[in-house]
Amino acid sequence: MNNYYISRIYFENFKSVDMARIDFEGKNLMVLDGPNGFGKTTIFDAIELVLTGKIRRIQSNKIASTNRKYSDHLLSKNQGKPTIIKIEFISNEDKNKSIVLARVLVSNIISSTQKRPGEFGNLKLYILNDFDEDPLLGNAVDSKELIKLFGIENINDSFMMYNYVEQEESGHFFKQNEKDRMNSVSKLFNIEKEIFQKEYIEKLKNKLVRERNALERKIQEETLKYNDVNKQSIGEISYEPLIQDKEIEINWDREIIPNISRELKEEYLSELDQLLLFVENLADFKIEKKNIEIEKLSNQTEKLKAIILLGNFHDKFKDLEKKHNEQKELQKNLDILRNREILVKDLNLVIINTRMETDSYNELLSKIKRLKTMQNSTNNMSKIIEQLNNSRLNLQAIFQKLIDENPSDSISCPLCGHEKEDMAQLLTDIELKTTALTLELDETSKQVKKELNIIYDNSLNKVIQEIQFELENSKSIETDFMEQLKSYINVINDFNKAKEWFVINDIDLKRHINSEEHAIQNLDERANKLSEEIKSKRKNVSELCKDNMQLFSRLYIDRFNKKHSIIQNISIESINKKKNYIEYQYYLQMNEVHRNLKKMKDKFRDINKLCQSTTRILEVYNKNINIYRRKMIMEVEIPFYIYCGKIIQTHQRGIGVFIKEESNSNEDIGAQLKSINFVPPGKTDHDIVHSFSSGQLSSTVIAFTLALNKVYSNQKITTLLIDDPVQTMDEMNMVSLVDLLRNDFNDRQIILSTHEEKVSLYLRYKFFKYGYSVGNVNVKNELYENI
Repeated sequence: MNNYYISRIYFENFKSVDMARIDFEGKNLMVLDGPNGFGKTTIFDAIELVLTGKIRRIQSNKIASTNRKYSDHLLSKNQGKPTIIKIEFISNEDKNKSIVLARVLVSNIISSTQKRPGEFGNLKLYILNDFDEDPLLGNAVDSKELIKLFGIENINDSFMMYNYVEQEESGHFFKQNEKDRMNSVSKLFNIEKEIFQKEYIEKLKNKLVRERNALERKIQEETLKYNDVNKQSIGEISYEPLIQDKEIEINWDREIIPNISRELKEEYLSELDQLLLFVENLADFKIEKKNIEIEKLSNQTEKLKAIILLGNFHDKFKDLEKKHNEQKELQKNLDILRNREILVKDLNLVIINTRMETDSYNELLSKIKRLKTMQNSTNNMSKIIEQLNNSRLNLQAIFQKLIDENPSDSISCPLCGHEKEDMAQLLTDIELKTTALTLELDETSKQVKKELNIIYDNSLNKVIQEIQFELENSKSIETDFMEQLKSYINVINDFNKAKEWFVINDIDLKRHINSEEHAIQNLDERANKLSEEIKSKRKNVSELCKDNMQLFSRLYIDRFNKKHSIIQNISIESINKKKNYIEYQYYLQMNEVHRNLKKMKDKFRDINKLCQSTTRILEVYNKNINIYRRKMIMEVEIPFYIYCGKIIQTHQRGIGVFIKEESNSNEDIGAQLKSINFVPPGKTDHDIVHSFSSGQLSSTVIAFTLALNKVYSNQKITTLLIDDPVQTMDEMNMVSLVDLLRNDFNDRQIILSTHEEKVSLYLRYKFFKYGYSVGNVNVKNELYENI
């Protein structure tokens, strides 16, 4: 079997390196030295990346949000060029036999989300025929090809545990929780397949147990149901529906009552008891229902006011409203005509037209239109004077009417209040003032006034007299009365039905409703009187009925759709018979339960047998897996204890570290190895991760890696990578580590880094002194030769 070591590495456009080639020349010890930050870890990253397809240190330290996008990939120095890493592995047995692997990343063809830290899926793997071959000319292969080349099933985990001690994540394995440690050990011991099979059987068993337990509970429930029935006490009972209405469907009133359980039966019987109470108190229910209706209406003050106001006028409201509007319109046009405002305000021409002949009406319209045009041309002062004169004339006419109706000895001016000798003197003074103001009008205004006087003399004065006569001789409808009707006209939706209610309940509305076409001033008082008369119609019922009105109302609505005829056909005897029929149906279905119970018990026995079988299988799996695990742990425990003692020398708890196994006992599947702890000597259960310093923990990790590598030396990759191990060690620990590597791992290729030149010299001296080939790479010179 061929084992391989690393012969040389090639970088191109990787991280901060433009191009570099490092030859390890088959040395037993190769020391990577140089100042921090110049590429020692970069070389280890390249080896890890080629073999595992990722860099765990970067992947585990992701801090960016998953939604964030990136313009560049952190592994590529120049985003426009491909990143290439090549490694040549040489066989220890046959120097002419080699394996050349390459990883390539072309960052400018991947998306911004694929450039996130920890995203390594776009690094393609290539197997080359020659170290100088360009991988871009070849075809990428699946990472599973590495298994064929090196014969390692879990190369990712085994490389990180057997072959590589990281600088920053040296405690990765020890910092895992117990379950993750066990999973890592399972992979390392190559029993992952057996663990998967065991877990599959456990899931199957758990599913069977859940089904068995659920079935057991169901059997118990069904047994209680079956035992609850007294088979001898129930004879055959014929079916009769209790509710004679096809629109109403109730489960307990069917001929075959579906899925009747003990709880459901009790629920049905309880409802029938409620129904029995309802039927016994049906008469009181009807009375109390009416009482509630009366109480509700007596408190609806606005509706009562609407009844009072509109009782005699609801059907005539539209006619009254129309007549009132017509009267308002006549009065409005009469005022316009009287005030001689026909040129400045709009007239209802229909009113004028119906009171004139057609030719005269058409001629009038033409004259008014012409006068409006002339009026618009007069100056503002003329308009004011004209309005004053028109108002004076109108006032004169009204004042004359007042004098005619109420003659008196003294005559005083309606404007200033000064007394005049007689009416003729007053009229003369008014005329003189009118003449004086008229002289102020311009010629156009005078012409308009003149023609307007002619229009009034020829036509409009007659129209005014007709409208005035019509208004004086027709019954006037008060505005307050109409506004009161309008405010309540929409309060009641069905007015005739509302009035009918009062007739049915023997309440005489004539004593309350308005009979005159006048507004009611004491509306609140009259509404209160009507309310009191409505309340007087209430009747007494039993307290039992009052206490159960909510229940009775629910039954009335939900079970009988508010149909009294259905309830009246239900007797107490029919309800009791229905209760017996439900008991009978329950008995019949319990016999079916008995048959189903037998089927469930048979199924329970079958599932229980399967549970017992899986338990025995799991016992075998756990026993053999635990034996194998313990064997593997025992094999690595002794060298691990020795290596810890050599490297760490001594610590506050003694010397060395033990591997402690903890098991738990499960009666269903037997004992299982629960966890692996690393503890110092002495009586303690505390893991070293809680008590060791970072330097001690780092040394322990190195000891554990070396122990694993020593025990499983049949791995095909014989290279040991240790990144700056003496960074957290004192000189004594460093000397012990060097001696351990030189004596116990002289058949391995060791690649070790340090940033201290004296440490590099010491390492190489100790190996060279005992005849081992050594070499060193100054990473600053090799990777950054132009700096």
